[in-house]
Amino acid sequence: MARSPGTTGDSVAMRIIIRGFVAFAVAMAALLAIAAPARAEGCMGPCWGKDTRADAPYTAGAGSALFFADGEYMYVTDWHKDGAGVRVHFSVNYGAWQERTNTNGAHNQTLYNLSYGENLSFRFFVCLSNNGTNLAGTCSTMVYAHT
Repeated sequence: MARSPGTTGDSVAMRIIIRGFVAFAVAMAALLAIAAPARAEGCMGPCWGKDTRADAPYTAGAGSALFFADGEYMYVTDWHKDGAGVRVHFSVNYGAWQERTNTNGAHNQTLYNLSYGENLSFRFFVCLSNNGTNLAGTCSTMVYAHT
């Protein structure tokens, strides 16, 4: 078998393996891009979640909100010891904005039973807050859900 100069069987096999990994990575990235961005995995029934964003000195995921459609439960969680609270803003059927907060400190979760009817639109976003003021750079993107 003739080989080009400087090419060994091992390097050809390595290039084939690398191409296979690249193709796999591209396929996985495409699947992740088309997946529902805010849908929380592992929920019993429909639920949606979102984490706060990074904005120095706060890191991404310092706070989170998780909405369960069955029962209309909202969990607001403070994950980091950073001196900031967590606030979720939400609107039902595009009505007035409401908010719920967790100012209980790091590694604490607050549960809110919102008790709304079924088949309503629900949108929310979550931010870190300091003394009742949103830390704007930490706010998540909007999540569109339903009850």
